Amino acid sequence: MMNKIKAAFRGSRSWLAHGLHSPLLSSGPLAWVLITLAVLPLFIPYFVIPGSTNTSLGGFLALSTLSTAVGAFLRARKGSLFAQGVFLLGTTLSSLHTFGLAWPQVEIATWGIGCIGGCIFALVIGQFSFMSKALAAALAAIRKQALTDGLTGLPNHKAIVEQLAHELERAQRFGRPFSVVFFDGDRFKRVNDTYGHAAGDAVLRALGERVSSVLHGGDTVGRYGGEEFVVVLPEADRTQAYAMAERMRASVATGPVATEVVEGGIPATISIGIAMYPDDAGTADELLIKADEAMYWAKHLGRNQVRTVADAVQAKREAENVEHIYVDERERDESHTTAQKVVQAQRSECMGMIASLLALIQLRDREMREHSTAVSELAATIAEEMGLAETQIFAIAMAGLLHDIGKISLPDALLKKSSSFTPPEVLLVQQHPDLGAQILDTCPSLRELIPAVRHHHERWDGTGYPEHLAGEQPPVEARIIAVAEAYHTMINDHAYQERYSHKNALKELENCAGTQFDPAVIRATTRVLNRHEQQSGAKKMLPTFS
Repeated sequence: MMNKIKAAFRGSRSWLAHGLHSPLLSSGPLAWVLITLAVLPLFIPYFVIPGSTNTSLGGFLALSTLSTAVGAFLRARKGSLFAQGVFLLGTTLSSLHTFGLAWPQVEIATWGIGCIGGCIFALVIGQFSFMSKALAAALAAIRKQALTDGLTGLPNHKAIVEQLAHELERAQRFGRPFSVVFFDGDRFKRVNDTYGHAAGDAVLRALGERVSSVLHGGDTVGRYGGEEFVVVLPEADRTQAYAMAERMRASVATGPVATEVVEGGIPATISIGIAMYPDDAGTADELLIKADEAMYWAKHLGRNQVRTVADAVQAKREAENVEHIYVDERERDESHTTAQKVVQAQRSECMGMIASLLALIQLRDREMREHSTAVSELAATIAEEMGLAETQIFAIAMAGLLHDIGKISLPDALLKKSSSFTPPEVLLVQQHPDLGAQILDTCPSLRELIPAVRHHHERWDGTGYPEHLAGEQPPVEARIIAVAEAYHTMINDHAYQERYSHKNALKELENCAGTQFDPAVIRATTRVLNRHEQQSGAKKMLPTFS
């Protein structure tokens, strides 16, 4: 029972404090009306009860003190003086009502002493009230400053952690979900290095402003540190949080930011991770860690995207599995030479990045992932048949895995279209080698694969794309991948063509030797496929679309 009473008292105190600090009382006319209404009823007895007077100095001062206190409580010094003025006006009118202009000496003395005492009291209590309110405002400003990020004006690390703890307690009490969104400005270091820290600061402010503009009333966004921000979404499940995160991402990517610092502005994007209570984590720290991990994979898988904890788990699993597709240099014995160990380290880094990109392909289109794996296997086998060096074979295998990585930048509707492409759509699809090269250029360990990925749609006769290279101008890695991709595409069903038999596909490749494909690559491919057809059937060697 006592707890309920205390809770009610705290609630009423909070309500009262909120009311006193409302704009209506702090700056509007309502305070003056309330002061007047609080003072005037004191004089009702003098007008309705015959013979009532202010002959008691003690009573006069008591009433004066009460009215002055009300004024000081509401509007400090001005309020206390205003209340005293209203009180003196009321006493004067009541005495005139009772005595007319012929006041008794006692009444005159009481009125005069009361006026002087009341004014002194009004000044004193008004000053105290003013100082009290000024101190409260200063403390509130200090607390706000302690919880506000000086650069963006958003809640800072401490404030967002407090808000997260509060929301967690509320969710536990009422059994409701809520979500934490962790986002980070993409390539922010490059912004600082290229445009300077002033531009970087402007970008951070813009990120906060654009994200804040799409949030709901109860949502909170704060700067967690550096270029990292956290958003707390009360009562938002995973679906709702994902929709909000997409709105956040789109709001940032709508156009360049920091136009006031850099002419033309700076393109900006964010990578976002989402964690939900209670499905993904049960504590505030765990929610932040999980959301941060999901954001890491959003960056790792291409940036400018939203990833949930489930997405991160799947991507991590894919990354672990793909490391064993071709080689596992790390399990070799320690008899390697220094040069071999350097190659091992380079390949390990390369495989890690490829694993991340393959996970992105898997999330976007499982059939594209299967196609990439099949092309990689066949291309590596052709390269071996042609007697290329081991380093070239490895590079061809890796480039084969990523030859279509640029397609993840194309719309789903275009990739899954069942009818023929229109001329504008053809031009858009033909951009995917360049888009793939741009993606690989962001990964230093994968830049050596760029020529193979960028030129795998060139033709022997120079009519391919994107640069119309002819003959041996495209690198041999690209010429091999072109043949492997064509073969695997032909032996599988598509909406726009029926599958070829192994025999017919091989015949088509041979017919295109010297026009579309490198004749030497076709000869090696023919030997590989015929040999494998004789052993077990070509289709058992190469995965097909399911």
